[in-house]
Amino acid sequence: MGYWENDKEQTWGDGPADIMGDAIDQIIAEFTEDMGRAPTKAELREGLEFTIAAMDELKEE
Repeated sequence: MGYWENDKEQTWGDGPADIMGDAIDQIIAEFTEDMGRAPTKAELREGLEFTIAAMDELKEE
């Protein structure tokens, strides 16, 4: 498993990407069960922003 840096000098990796993918699959399943449809990409982005905004232990950049 590797990590890489993008052109914005931000790091991401295979392991975290796999975890994120699994979490998104669970969110889609929950959303589909409750709402009868999958969330949009915009709704997923808003959900992520909502969640990380409350995580004071994370640095902004």
